Amino acid sequence: MELSLPLAKIQNYLADGSEVKSQYLWAKRPLLALTQKNNVYQNTPLSKSFLISLNQRHENTDKATLSANDLEKLKQSFNADQRAKLLQLKKFSFNTSINGRNGVAVFMPISNVYGYHVGGVMTFTPTLKLYISTTEFNVITVMLALLLLVIFLYILRKSNHLYEIKASFQRFLDALPFPIYLKNNNNQYCGTNTAFHEFFSVSKQKLFRRDASYDHKIEDFKVSMSDVEDADGYLAIESDQIKGDEDLTYKMYCFAMAERGMPKQGFVGYINDITRYKLLNKQLKSSLFDQSQFMDILPFGVRIFNLEGHVTFVNKALRAINGGKVTEFLSSECKAVFSCMECHTSVCALHKSRILKNTQRVEIIKHNEQGEALTYEVSYHPYYTVDKKIQGVVELTNDITINKLLLDRNHALMLTDELTGVLNYRGLLNAGENYFRLAERAKKPFFALYLNIVGLNKTSAEYGEQASQNLIVGFADILKDTFRETDIIARTGNDEFVVLMNDSEYQILDPGKFLRLDDAIQTFNMQSKVDYRLIVDTGIIEYKSTNHHALSELIKDAEQIVYEQSIKRGLNN
Repeated sequence: MELSLPLAKIQNYLADGSEVKSQYLWAKRPLLALTQKNNVYQNTPLSKSFLISLNQRHENTDKATLSANDLEKLKQSFNADQRAKLLQLKKFSFNTSINGRNGVAVFMPISNVYGYHVGGVMTFTPTLKLYISTTEFNVITVMLALLLLVIFLYILRKSNHLYEIKASFQRFLDALPFPIYLKNNNNQYCGTNTAFHEFFSVSKQKLFRRDASYDHKIEDFKVSMSDVEDADGYLAIESDQIKGDEDLTYKMYCFAMAERGMPKQGFVGYINDITRYKLLNKQLKSSLFDQSQFMDILPFGVRIFNLEGHVTFVNKALRAINGGKVTEFLSSECKAVFSCMECHTSVCALHKSRILKNTQRVEIIKHNEQGEALTYEVSYHPYYTVDKKIQGVVELTNDITINKLLLDRNHALMLTDELTGVLNYRGLLNAGENYFRLAERAKKPFFALYLNIVGLNKTSAEYGEQASQNLIVGFADILKDTFRETDIIARTGNDEFVVLMNDSEYQILDPGKFLRLDDAIQTFNMQSKVDYRLIVDTGIIEYKSTNHHALSELIKDAEQIVYEQSIKRGLNN
């Protein structure tokens, strides 16, 4: 007979040696649409004793069948709601008793292979009772005894392990050179080290005594758990009265103890002798104060950089140069305060001093509040630690404006003729050397004019020294007006001048004449109101690479032309 899967599983379970019983109670239509139907159910409202199990291989199928009396008792015990659920083929259950055994009766609908509800099965499951035999009781007793033994051994081993941990922790505390102690939430000592007892000269027996009337000498620095909690779990107290010795200063640190997510369980504290550190700190502050005073006395600016390039100190002179406040300098970068205009790492003097470890110097120009351009010399010097390791760079800024002006003035006096304002012979060689090398490399035209004022000594003898100086100054002015600004004009002697023309298109027609200059001299003489006249011999020579290997050789050839002219003039006279 083909049955649905849930019913088959129920029948297999019920017939498998259990005391559960079942009965097929209700059927609406045949379970299978077979031509020859087996008479295993009745189309009556309540079937009496048909077992839903055909061709069962189990032998104890009687345990899966309710007797007629038992089934009748079950039917009579239905209430109206249960009878309605029975006719509607809905699952329900209720407590009942059969043959003196209490249990639970359950009605479950069954379906055919097409899914239609065609009937139901009633099962009764008695309440299980546990029966233990003597042998089983002895076995359980032995197992419980063994379990208790294992638990005891585990606890013993665990306690030994905890003791070892506690002993290791105590040895660790005793190895610490400073006093340390632990207090619980009741402000009672629960742990100390050897240094603590030696520090306060108190034994463990007295310290851990629970007698409230006993007064410890070390309670002069009483700290409670509430004090630590008020300080957010960390409290630091500095005092010279912890041990009653005013010559020594101690600091006590307290930290709250608590597991994560748990309330605080006490606090740990330790005492540190800070007398030496306070003395060193006082000496350091005094030294820094003296250093700051000394730095502020210096007439030049001082700034100190660390290895990261940030400012750690500035003196009064540097603040005056830059017009800033101390807070604007400290921890700021170099370029944010004072720029030497060489901030690339390849040329930065600060970077070179830090990396190359040598002194660097640069000159910068900075305008003050009045708009005056001032020149400063900035030098960078690395400074080192005691073990010769570089720890920063010292920047010195010195105002060299006056020195620079004096130097420039001195340089100008060295290269300039004081009477005429043009270059002297040294200035001629210094400035003309660049023109000569340019003509040598670029093959550009380059001319040298040698000029000699004729009869200057005679004019001085007849008309006075002032007359000869007027001729010299007047001739210098003529040269300035006649030649280009790029041409070099120099007075090389008392009555001798040299003009260098670079990259000029001038064509030499007569090496003894320069027409524009001759015209200017003639105009000067015509406009002059004195009896003496300006007469000049001229020699012009063009640079030739084959003949002139130095500027002095080119000037000498031009001078030779003037010399020849003076000889001719002497013969004619």
